[in-house]
Amino acid sequence: MTPQTRLGLGMARPVAVTEFAHVLRSEHISAADAARESIAAIEMSQPVINAFIRVTADLAMVQARHVDDLRAAGTDLGALMGAPIAVKDLFDVAGVPTTAGSRIFADRVATSDAEAVRRLVAAGAVIVGKANMDQFAMGPHQDDYGRTNCPADPTRYAGGSSGGSAAAVAAGLVVAALGSDAGGSTRHPAACCGVVGFKPTFGLVPTAGAFPTFASVDHVGAIASDVAGIRAVLAAIGDAAAYPAVNARPPRIAVLSGWQGGCDDHVTDKIDSALAALAGAGALLTPGTDVRGFAESTTTLVDIVRPEVFTALAGHLPEDGEGVPVAFRAMLASARGISAVSYLRAQARRDQLRAAVDAVLADYDVLATPTSAVVAWRWADIDKESMGVDNPSTRFLPFANLTGNPAISLPVPCPGSLPVGLQLIGRRGADFPLLDVASWVERALAA
Repeated sequence: MTPQTRLGLGMARPVAVTEFAHVLRSEHISAADAARESIAAIEMSQPVINAFIRVTADLAMVQARHVDDLRAAGTDLGALMGAPIAVKDLFDVAGVPTTAGSRIFADRVATSDAEAVRRLVAAGAVIVGKANMDQFAMGPHQDDYGRTNCPADPTRYAGGSSGGSAAAVAAGLVVAALGSDAGGSTRHPAACCGVVGFKPTFGLVPTAGAFPTFASVDHVGAIASDVAGIRAVLAAIGDAAAYPAVNARPPRIAVLSGWQGGCDDHVTDKIDSALAALAGAGALLTPGTDVRGFAESTTTLVDIVRPEVFTALAGHLPEDGEGVPVAFRAMLASARGISAVSYLRAQARRDQLRAAVDAVLADYDVLATPTSAVVAWRWADIDKESMGVDNPSTRFLPFANLTGNPAISLPVPCPGSLPVGLQLIGRRGADFPLLDVASWVERALAA
């Protein structure tokens, strides 16, 4: 068996963190060989998927050889040791440009690692490249480094803004990836690509060293093939003490009222089937759960992030707008017109929404919704004049950013068809209990 296939990387299917760790150890494969396999798979996939802005081959080999030295000395850092990881090009990696998806920042070379990246490397992960993303983390615009295509159907958008991270995991190029999530940017591409996307409790993972855009709603997210992979990444990068997975009891699940409205038939069918499977496995489902303020949550998010983005990027973009997508320029221009009163009113609505979600989760383990109302968008159907955050199909995503609750997107069974994601929202600060519930759901859907 050649080094290019021993770990299963690049075989057009996701590779689980636990699977990778087992094979690496049981077959005595070096981290350096694993890195070479990942890099070769990335290079072969680029013409079709284009998941990466930059491959960091030299850096990866230095990190991999260090891991091999530690292994030779008897050190085991855990599940991520030697694992090839992609980092969204929003996070600093020392000595590598951080472009935020724009050629405007092509020469912005980081002098140190983002804190989340530093923690991954300390856990033995190997950074093989900077993943492609929507420009300035607001999509669906990928004008400068090319489109990232959905591995399930390359004529479609991989989702955003962490599309490169999700596509890299879905195509088996890496075992996990870092993303960011200010309005669904890890969960949306995870749903589009058929993998698991996680947004932790606000503030649980430090954003230091991430390109500054959305101060009050941005989260460092993770993407992996399964919940166990998310748990391994969160244990490495989060501030909360990790604990081993437990076999959760059948969960109490509140299902958002009216979720079917605006969903395409495929999503409605697959989510209905998934919910029925969970009920059949013993979960207590309560449909028709109202969340006051949910309907306005996209508007609330927009009213908050526009002035925050304007403040963060003021002085950093060309005055003539060259290199900035038309829709993004329009959004920045509109931010000038948002008054302090409007911003404060949006923050008040945010407080009300947080209280409403807390009230629901006082009686339930999780709140469930579809992740996206539609499957991955066709590139031909994308409106270049609009921003993805305004699209009604993504309406299930912003409210967890506003409230700061942890949220996870899980792929539901879709054999032979485009992926669909089920979103679970947990209590703030209860990230690992949410992952326990997500693991139960994952097993129930696979049964």
